[in-house]
Amino acid sequence: MAQVKSKMLYIYKKNALCDVSSLRQAAGIADMERPVVSVTGAGGKTSTIRRLAEEYIHSGQKVIVMTTTHLMAEEEPWFLLEPSEKRMKEVLEKYSQVWVGRPAQNGRMGPVPDDFLDVIW
Repeated sequence: MAQVKSKMLYIYKKNALCDVSSLRQAAGIADMERPVVSVTGAGGKTSTIRRLAEEYIHSGQKVIVMTTTHLMAEEEPWFLLEPSEKRMKEVLEKYSQVWVGRPAQNGRMGPVPDDFLDVIW
């Protein structure tokens, strides 16, 4: 599989600035089997999520992305605005990622219903 190229990612390790090859490595989650990652802050969340998803997909893993508030719903086939276990599995199988939520205002997607979380676990 293609390698996701680092765009100058660095971490401090033992009081030294070190280059790392992935965002997963920088976050300390590269070796976790099924991590749950929460992304917060005032900017760059969607870009960070996209990069992490890309890294996981290139490593052969499947990715499910959801929000607790809202994020922009893109016109990509892996965006699912109808929480459905069957459709989620189909999209995951075809694209190795699914961004799932419900329609929200201004072209955004909102959180899934609480009971849908049981489907994922």
